[in-house]
Amino acid sequence: MEGYELYPGDKQITRKLEYVANSLLKIGKGHHGKSNFERAISYYNDILNLPEISQSIIKEVEKYKNVANKKIRYRTLEEILELGSKEYTASGKKEIYMEGYELYPGDEQIKKRLVDTALGLLKLGRNYHSSGNFNIAISYYNDILNISMIPDSVKTEVNLALSLAQRKIVLNSNNFYMTEYNISLRESLNKQLSLGGAYPRTDLLKYANTNIPKDKYGWYAANSESILNHMDSKKFINSQDISNDIFQFVVLSVSTGLDPKDLNQILFGQGILENMGSAFAQASKLHSINELYLISHAKLETGNGFSTLANGVYVDEDYKLVDESGYFINTSGVRIGSYTSKSYKKVYNMFGIGAFDSNPLMGGAIRAYKEGWDTPAKAIIGGAKFINNGYISRGQDTLYKMRWNPDNPGVHQYATDIGWAIKQAKFFASFYNKCSDYTLVFDIPQYRN
Repeated sequence: MEGYELYPGDKQITRKLEYVANSLLKIGKGHHGKSNFERAISYYNDILNLPEISQSIIKEVEKYKNVANKKIRYRTLEEILELGSKEYTASGKKEIYMEGYELYPGDEQIKKRLVDTALGLLKLGRNYHSSGNFNIAISYYNDILNISMIPDSVKTEVNLALSLAQRKIVLNSNNFYMTEYNISLRESLNKQLSLGGAYPRTDLLKYANTNIPKDKYGWYAANSESILNHMDSKKFINSQDISNDIFQFVVLSVSTGLDPKDLNQILFGQGILENMGSAFAQASKLHSINELYLISHAKLETGNGFSTLANGVYVDEDYKLVDESGYFINTSGVRIGSYTSKSYKKVYNMFGIGAFDSNPLMGGAIRAYKEGWDTPAKAIIGGAKFINNGYISRGQDTLYKMRWNPDNPGVHQYATDIGWAIKQAKFFASFYNKCSDYTLVFDIPQYRN
């Protein structure tokens, strides 16, 4: 160091300093390998205080100093790999390979063994989870999420399993499916943005494209960032705090198996829907649709069972609205003319089928008349048939697929509201939280990178 002060440009002095640095590094690593962290850090600091040291040595020393500060013992790569091979517990392997990753972050063997270890921990967590040991399962899932470089596909499954365990939902071997689509998220967004009249909309100003005025029904055009956020399935899954939004990925073609009495408890106080548990159970059985989904959909569309369309509208043979005495009325229920000469009947619509934005009451009532939905039960069962034929049996068997149709984006989508699937999911989740002993299956869309 004195020589450097006297002759700062001398190459021999510089080479000697490099030699000293390597010697000090060797000594520091020796202490580091014996867990003498303070002494090791002292040597590393000495090296970092040397002038004219190559960037490669500085980078290596800073890495070891950072590891020593974390109280991680220095080992060679070979030692770590051998030690990990001899460790028989998945948790023990994780600790060893995590330390190895700190020391050798670019090594492919360490990365592979960490992924294998994560899968081993996932298997253990799933075993405890399927037995109803939720707290132990949660511990294993959290261990996996502390592994920084696990693949997104593994992280997705772990986060979803963690969310189920936190809700005390039992896991089984058929809970998860991941469907890959040969389209990128950005390409799918572009298709949504080119829909013209069916352009994605929102009822919330924070998601709006304020450069476009509201439509005549009071809806905003959604901005592209908000559309993308609602479409991005990873956003809902790869998070430490998964919300009820994940229920938009529940497979709707799988019945819960719940008893009509349990369904009636959920339907208590829900207007026209109250005590219709048997109708929903029958609709589920006939048309292979999740009962709780049907209820959540009906609640959303009927304003919790109190909408005019759900509670019955009189329609005559000419598809004109009339009151119970047969007088023509407008959509506000005000008489506007004489008595109809045609036969008429009261019809019901529980899912808003045919209730187009231009005139939802008239459209929904005409559709109900044509379908013969002249009792609430017929409206429930017939509406379920429409949903199955139109969406579920065509592969759009989750709320997410019904809204965004990842197999063919922009085509045959149930709604224009970007929040439709999430709104449905919140109802859906609230029902599951009131029940026990049911079947739950998820299908997570995977867009092409």
